This record gives sequence, C-alpha cells and structure tokens, in this order.
Amino acid sequence: LVYIADEEMAAARDALEYALQLDARRTDTRYRLASVYRELGMPQQALEQAQAIVKQQPDDAPTHQMLGLLYADAGKGELARLHLRRFVELAPDDPHAAQTRAWLRENE
Repeated sequence: LVYIADEEMAAARDALEYALQLDARRTDTRYRLASVYRELGMPQQALEQAQAIVKQQPDDAPTHQMLGLLYADAGKGELARLHLRRFVELAPDDPHAAQTRAWLRENE
C-alpha cells in the first residue's frame, strides 16, 4: 500500500513539474508541487518551491505556513517562527491558526 502511494506521489511530482515548465507563474501548481516534495521527503525542493511562491505572492498565508513547517522540520527555529507568525497575521481565523499560535508560544 505504501509503495502504491509512493508511485502515485512520484507521478504527481512528474506531472506538476511538467505543468510548471509550461507556466512557471502558476503559484497553485507550485504549492501543490511543494506539498508533494514534502510528502516524498524532499524538503529542500519543497522549500525552493515555497520560497518562489512568496517572491511572487508575499502575502500568501498557506505558503508562509508551509515555510514555517519546513524550517521547523529542518531545525531552523528563527525562520520557522518568522513564517509561522506571518501565517497567523495573514490568516488569524484559519483553522490551523490557534494551533500555530500555541506552537509559537511554546517555541519563543
């Protein structure tokens, strides 16, 4: 079952990479690709995609959340807090905002 899921994620990665070759401005495609990279255990690639999104759309709350999580996973607490604070500022009513605020309080 895990093998099938990995194959599907790899196929999704390939399709999303191709879609970005056709139109690199599509931040929705880039966000999905970053998510797939994260699921496949490719954090550096996920980070690169998320960073590209915030260059295009600096106020994209979900991408700041993703960056915060990626940096937290990498042990880069200061960068994690920076992006997670920005996520909460941009989307205070998001269903994940309360949990994020709690994490920030615990990790200040």
